[in-house]
Amino acid sequence: MDAGRQAGHPLARGDDLARRLEARQVRRRRRRPDRPAALDAIARYYTTVVQGLSIQARDGASRAELETVITCAMAAWDTLAAPPAGS
Repeated sequence: MDAGRQAGHPLARGDDLARRLEARQVRRRRRRPDRPAALDAIARYYTTVVQGLSIQARDGASRAELETVITCAMAAWDTLAAPPAGS
């Protein structure tokens, strides 16, 4: 197994994050079919973050640097996933 996929490695957590977000998107879409475009955009955003983390790790970014990016991306979650104003 390569270092980027070992348990506890930031990329392994990133892969898990992407899977959890995708599952959450499917559940929300079932409950709220009126919001698929917004959820697709959020899923694309986090997929892009995970892919960027992979590239950064490949190019030698430290665990601390990767975790900082993860922290920033997760800080955006509540804003991105909040219901639209007035709903």
